[in-house]
Amino acid sequence: MAAYGSTAQFALVKRIGSGDQDELYTVYFTTAGSSAPTVDSAKTRGIVSIVRTSAGLFTITLPRKLRNCVVRADVAAYPASAILNAVVAAQTENTATATVTTPVISTGAAGDTTGYVIAVVIQGRPTK
Repeated sequence: MAAYGSTAQFALVKRIGSGDQDELYTVYFTTAGSSAPTVDSAKTRGIVSIVRTSAGLFTITLPRKLRNCVVRADVAAYPASAILNAVVAAQTENTATATVTTPVISTGAAGDTTGYVIAVVIQGRPTK
């Protein structure tokens, strides 16, 4: 299975209050409405894949399961004509996936939009 960036080496992050065993993954992608997202492979590191699983919901697959995980997603760019959607990121303990949702602010329901550039950082400790 092809992966984005190098999965042979994982960045170790020094974080106050934890050991130096955390791994760091980055994902940059552009939404394309109801189509698959476009991944910026130059800025994406360590993930296996990212797919649009339903309206406004994107699933990021990691090479291994993580625990004590933090997922941060930010909108890096958006089309001038768009109403800015919120971005919600989550990861379930001891899984190899993280999700990013783009809910419409006015309704709260997940919705597809074209042209949002979303930057995601995933940090966690591998499950033993």
